[in-house]
Amino acid sequence: METLENGVFPLSYSLLNQGLVIVDTENLESVSLSNLSSVNQIEISLADFPYLAIWSPENQNAPFVCVEPFRGLPDLYGQPRNLQDKLGIQSILSGQIDKIKTSLTFS
Repeated sequence: METLENGVFPLSYSLLNQGLVIVDTENLESVSLSNLSSVNQIEISLADFPYLAIWSPENQNAPFVCVEPFRGLPDLYGQPRNLQDKLGIQSILSGQIDKIKTSLTFS
């Protein structure tokens, strides 16, 4: 699991070629994905999400990156788990309601 240093997490093809990157978003309200060579930016609210997944097709130097708020973690490669045993899994009882939200702001 990755963490932000001084609020920054630099992305690179070499990092994304290693597979899914998961960032612990504890105490973060939002993150921004910025292109250093332009003014374009996407801000993603994370208040209801403890993790952020970042990925791109491995070894393809794809012209895009996927950024997904997560509430639970996927299995480690080659180590499948039952749903109830997955790291970070969140569940609610029958009849309960759990409202979560996120938003994207493009600028």
